[in-house]
Amino acid sequence: MSDKDSVKKRYLSEIPGAVEDWNKHILEHANENEKLEHQKIIDEQEEHGNVTNFNLGREMWYSNEYYIECQIKDLIEYVKDDDVLYEELRNIYVGLTTKRDPNAMAMNDDEEFEGHLITINIGMEMGLLFISDFISQYLYYSLIDDKSEKDKLVPDLTSLLVCLINDNYMAEHIANFLKESHDDIDLESPPPKMEIASQIFEGSMKFVLGHEIGHHILRHTASDRKYIVSKYRPVSLNVSPDQLDEFAADSFGFDLLIRGMKKINSYILFASPLIVILLLAIRDDCPEKSSKHHPSQRDRYLNLLSKISEVDEGIAEKLQDTLDEVASWIRNRYNNQIVHWTTEWWKD
Repeated sequence: MSDKDSVKKRYLSEIPGAVEDWNKHILEHANENEKLEHQKIIDEQEEHGNVTNFNLGREMWYSNEYYIECQIKDLIEYVKDDDVLYEELRNIYVGLTTKRDPNAMAMNDDEEFEGHLITINIGMEMGLLFISDFISQYLYYSLIDDKSEKDKLVPDLTSLLVCLINDNYMAEHIANFLKESHDDIDLESPPPKMEIASQIFEGSMKFVLGHEIGHHILRHTASDRKYIVSKYRPVSLNVSPDQLDEFAADSFGFDLLIRGMKKINSYILFASPLIVILLLAIRDDCPEKSSKHHPSQRDRYLNLLSKISEVDEGIAEKLQDTLDEVASWIRNRYNNQIVHWTTEWWKD
């Protein structure tokens, strides 16, 4: 064991465009107008690390991106009462990549390297940011009775939805955001919409990471392949072994996520996995259809909804109503322009 390289070295040697520190890499390649904003982000991360991590600042042990690093540390804290799982999670390394599609992957284990490698594309992180903002704004929109006031919010909702569909619009939106000054934002007392978006983003990122961790823990990535604990098997679906892996990883990620119940608002926490599936479905012409290796977004969504119902049936029913409203709004308003859903895939 002692002669093995760390999984971080594997990421840096095998993944095209890999960098050791994502935020510092962006700072080094930023233009003069952007450098101040990026340096401010790094300074805030350093301060956050000093407060939360024994004055160690931006220690990067589990990821090359600071936000993901913090989420992995949270998940490790969630399982500290489970010695086996605690040690397994301490062997995780997550490398952010430059790919634009919203995807993450648990890489097959390599005996030459110590630990489990996960890659997550920048397109996934950005997609989660935009879907979180979209959902928080839609919730605000849905509470307004005055039609003229509702209509004022539609352009922003449309812009966010277009960004979710089109990588070029997303990149342009991010570039414009970085050029703007954000000194007027009160990070200590953020407005409600920003706070809700932040919590959705955190829960969604944790679920994505938990799903990929699940592939490792359930030995889907091991050389001797499968070991699936029976509680992670969906009971009502007739699926292929590869599809079963995805359902099992979803269930594992969900169970890992709800261990953090005290940190995140429970309604938002339960919503987060469903919102991840909505993001993937927005990029999918046929969310109701499965592929050879992956179940349909519809089946994943309904399976997760069933998991939520097992924990809290009332919240599951409220979430089903809310996401039904959101998905219906997207489909009815933008079916021909942005998304091409031919069915109400989110309904049983």
